[in-house]
Amino acid sequence: MLLQMPPAESHYRKSSMFKNIRLMTPILGLIWSIAGSAAFAADGDTAIAVGASVSLTGPDVTLRSGNRAIPVGREFVKYQVRRIANDWLYLVSDRAAGWVRNDQVVPVERSEGHLTAILERDPNLTWARLWRAAVLLDRKDLPKAQADLSSILAREPTDVSALALRGRVLTVKGDFDAAITDLDKAIALAPSNPRAYLYRAAARQAKKQLEKADEDFAEALRLDPNDVEAYLMRGIVRRDQDRLDDAIADSNAAVRLAPRNARAFLERAIARKEKGQLDWALADLNEAVNLDPESAQAFLNLSIVRFLLRDFAGAYDSAESALKLAPADKETLNHMAWLLATVPEAKFRDGRRAVGYARQADQIAEGKDPDVMDTLSAALAEDGKFDEALAMMTRALEFYPKDNPERPEAEKRLELFKSRKAFRSDP
Repeated sequence: MLLQMPPAESHYRKSSMFKNIRLMTPILGLIWSIAGSAAFAADGDTAIAVGASVSLTGPDVTLRSGNRAIPVGREFVKYQVRRIANDWLYLVSDRAAGWVRNDQVVPVERSEGHLTAILERDPNLTWARLWRAAVLLDRKDLPKAQADLSSILAREPTDVSALALRGRVLTVKGDFDAAITDLDKAIALAPSNPRAYLYRAAARQAKKQLEKADEDFAEALRLDPNDVEAYLMRGIVRRDQDRLDDAIADSNAAVRLAPRNARAFLERAIARKEKGQLDWALADLNEAVNLDPESAQAFLNLSIVRFLLRDFAGAYDSAESALKLAPADKETLNHMAWLLATVPEAKFRDGRRAVGYARQADQIAEGKDPDVMDTLSAALAEDGKFDEALAMMTRALEFYPKDNPERPEAEKRLELFKSRKAFRSDP
């Protein structure tokens, strides 16, 4: 009997304040924030509410939109639950949308266990190993993800999906040449596979082969014009090339395709910030944190833009939010330390706390990041420890390359500290 289902739903430099924040997030998901009822997942025990992140139980599941069945294919995809109607869930990703029964989904946090149980029954089930590798990649468990993919390729050396995904894993690990080797093989075997071009573009982007990366992005989008991730990643490349209008155009396309994707607004905000369109950047960042209140990167960039607009209280509040979400992130710690050490209004400065955050960032950087050392020297100066500030700035200058655009301003701060004066940053 056919069930009648509800209708488907339709720059600035650090001398001014902080460096630009670059993003390289490989896995995207739509973040929904809509209240609603709950259903139960395939295990019968886990309640699923509107807004939950889920995966399908397997590639044999089809999404339904009206009377149309939408096959999901071999690629692992995370979905967000948009609506619940009795035992049916309306799922949305940036690639597909449709209805499934609640016993055909698994909460994302239980996906690895679900797939492991399947593999214990049949270790050679390729789709389950491929999906588990994608889950492990999303969790940054790169050795296990690579092991799963290598296991597939040992049996099936021409499996294009495994080659492409292993190329992505190797890119995240920083082994770019090996990644490109895998992706070259995948493209030779399946020249019409858009994911292989997208992942090779990411590897080439990481190697600063920006023109080649742009070519791969163009081919990926020719093959799949609705790929939100491809638009967002290409936008980053175009920012690196100072093609800000093109970067904004790519973000616009992503927003049109996925209007509730927080990352799309975040990427557009970063490009607009670099272009000097601060009010528009602020609006985009407010939308990004509304859609994804767990995004430390969005709050971090919101703090930067608020500082540039001389909203120092707002800048501080957003930095606090970023720190709560990412208390061990080097860039977030460095940002807060610089803010507390150098902001023009005295009521927001706190040299002691600035030194604490900067030392944490320096420890994470293993004492090798000149930007962090620069921040620590400014914090020490604000705390009245000018001899230590001078020593730290001297060390930072040893690490700064001669052609680094930050170096001239760092040299000026060195002279300032010699005069036993703290540094003040002003937008």
